[in-house]
Amino acid sequence: MSWMADGVGRLLAHYLEKPAQGYEPFTPSDPETLRATLMPGDVLLVEGSNHISGVIKYLTQSTWSHAALYVGPIGDRETAEGESLVLVEANIGQGVVAAPLSKYARYHTRICRPTGLTADDCARVCAYAAERIGFDYDLKNIIDLMRYLLVTLLDSEAARREILEIRHSSLFAPRDFDISPYFEVVKPTLVKGFDYKAMAWADLPAADADEMVSLVPAESETFETDTLSPVV
Repeated sequence: MSWMADGVGRLLAHYLEKPAQGYEPFTPSDPETLRATLMPGDVLLVEGSNHISGVIKYLTQSTWSHAALYVGPIGDRETAEGESLVLVEANIGQGVVAAPLSKYARYHTRICRPTGLTADDCARVCAYAAERIGFDYDLKNIIDLMRYLLVTLLDSEAARREILEIRHSSLFAPRDFDISPYFEVVKPTLVKGFDYKAMAWADLPAADADEMVSLVPAESETFETDTLSPVV
């Protein structure tokens, strides 16, 4: 029966890997800030744009449909344009491949960073992933994943019980990294320093904006909640 599952998987893969029409990211990441923030071992979650992305996002009730591991430059591997290949990911129809960060420049992304991982363990994880570049995609996994996600969606009690058990690695979805207590969500705009005062507000003229900023109290001041008068 394995050949039948493989055949069905190939038919599904042919459809699911096609891009969906009209995708536009709501909040695409700034490419340079993202590049400067990523560290080896980080998991990059992506809001994908093909058919399988829509299915995964619906079944997991999540924004994220794809996950790639950032390992840093993989030897001297580069794109035709000379950009280093720094991501390892598994794609339908391609298998395990290396990719440049620019591949997801126009996509909504999120960084999930493992906590407490030693430098040696991180290096082992990255090396393990890089060594598997060229492996085929397990088409049977498409069917298994869909079956698992449907059961999880329809039977919340079974899903809660399953959380306490060891799950096969092929059944983890991008959402699992996002909600995991063992991964930190890293937002590049905050890591590099975010200043709301420097933003240009469309509905507030520049002069009014300066006036509003001048009303912000110094760090040594506090406000009484009833009068809003400064108390030094």
